[in-house]
Amino acid sequence: RPLNQALRNRFNITRKVNLPSVESMANRLLSATGSKNIDLANEVASTIVKLNTKLEEIGVNSDLSMRNAMDFISDIEDGFDTEESVMEDLVWNITTDEEDEEEIVAFLRTSTRIFNV
Repeated sequence: RPLNQALRNRFNITRKVNLPSVESMANRLLSATGSKNIDLANEVASTIVKLNTKLEEIGVNSDLSMRNAMDFISDIEDGFDTEESVMEDLVWNITTDEEDEEEIVAFLRTSTRIFNV
């Protein structure tokens, strides 16, 4: 998402960085977490792209980061409950507004397989 002018003004050099491909993000997630579950990493990377697009569409001024995704993968690999991990690692890192939360969870349930990993 766009950086505001005040933040950009604090740096001497700025670069525009595009979001990497889902495959590249999945590989980064595997490397960062030590996971060998490529299907999980691909689903999480795909969810990042889909959800961040949805957040922009609905006007939520936040996004899902690679750090959130790494936390989620680590929790799943450690045997934590998927539903709880989705909420703690993904949704509540975006918002705690109940209406936004409901819309995000509904989107995740209908547009991703993140609850079924």
